[in-house]
Amino acid sequence: VFDVEGVLIPKNMFFFKVGRTMGLLKLIQILLYGFLYEIGVFSLEKVLRGVFKAAKGQRMQNLLCVFDQIPATPRLQSFFAQIKGRDYRIALISSGLPTVVVKRLADCLGAEYAYGIDVGLTEYGELTGRPVRAIIVAGSVNDVCHLCRSTARRSSRCRSMLRSSVASAGPQ
Repeated sequence: VFDVEGVLIPKNMFFFKVGRTMGLLKLIQILLYGFLYEIGVFSLEKVLRGVFKAAKGQRMQNLLCVFDQIPATPRLQSFFAQIKGRDYRIALISSGLPTVVVKRLADCLGAEYAYGIDVGLTEYGELTGRPVRAIIVAGSVNDVCHLCRSTARRSSRCRSMLRSSVASAGPQ
């Protein structure tokens, strides 16, 4: 199980690049949300609602194009190939990126599972401005724990690892 932002791709790079495509005022708004989160004033949930509200009307295809321009950590593909060569299953998790974006990275790296934020989309593929479901809900954690059980890992170890990952994600 791998966290995406700050581990596999540079932290905050996605939202910075998305903000740049939306213009200076939206970029400043997104940067302000990020700053207030980093200093502990805003919770992750509040920040994500604000960022996705700012991104309302953006086409998901444009977000995927922005993501494709973000360099991943060097040698990721060979690292994941080695893990898969040892018969492990790989899950990618992000508490901030849309699931579609995490799945794009999972496809590139050969990961079997990808979890992120489910975002509302219009019939035209534009963001509605609201996240629908975040990864930091019990059901998603249970999905990942099911993955651990299915690979003969102890689910209690997985659950405690995920709880510590969620706790270290910052103020809730």
